[in-house]
Amino acid sequence: MAVQWSVASCKLFENLYRGPGCIELFCARGNNPAKNWKLTGSSSAIRRDYNKDLRGLVYRLDAGSRMVKMQMPANEKMSLGIEQRFLVFQVNIPDEKDFSFELVVTGVDNIQRRLYFSTMRRQLCTSSLFNAQIPVMGIKRDVWSTLFFDLKSFSEVFTTKGRLTLNTITLHANCEVRRIFTMEPQAGISNLDFFLDETALMRMIPANYKYPKHISDEVQILDLASCKRQLREQVLILQDKREPDDLRTTMKNQG
Repeated sequence: MAVQWSVASCKLFENLYRGPGCIELFCARGNNPAKNWKLTGSSSAIRRDYNKDLRGLVYRLDAGSRMVKMQMPANEKMSLGIEQRFLVFQVNIPDEKDFSFELVVTGVDNIQRRLYFSTMRRQLCTSSLFNAQIPVMGIKRDVWSTLFFDLKSFSEVFTTKGRLTLNTITLHANCEVRRIFTMEPQAGISNLDFFLDETALMRMIPANYKYPKHISDEVQILDLASCKRQLREQVLILQDKREPDDLRTTMKNQG
């Protein structure tokens, strides 16, 4: 069974934590689930709702602006200090709406950097040595999903391979979020990528973290390679759509 930790028990704001198991950053249940988060936005744009499909509580971020967000730690001068390989979201992202989140991380070179993931982005770019914007494509919409983001792989955006320490996480609209946690496989498995498929990772999640049995969730692993692959596929799709118009224009010019 996976080791489970909470923010309070780990004292994450004081010491770097590394090791196997799961660390829960957010759960929509409980008396005050957002007590360690800073919520920005009106009560209508960010709120806790009862979800009929889940038969449980979720937080809903619903707006057309990046200003609606939830950030952890609430105090920007503090740091999570978590060194685990996967950041995991249990979310439902509405169709035809934007979704994004931002991470502040520290690499093995002790330089702090910012990673911005967005469904709006159409290219992967680094604006400096310290910031990167990463397109997130291919995420299933209007369905509950378990999204595994492989933080180790995204260190390669800055050509600095190795572990990343998660310092801050900011979740933007639009989505419904049930739970957010980090996860580290057992020693000896974490570096063997061929063992880390969707089935293997789902088995590592504690039973009380999983969706109710009546929910069939979509499971996706997102790493730097998959983001680049989805970006190339999107470019090919757009090229195919443009080719008939280009051909008609050429024929007209030659006619």
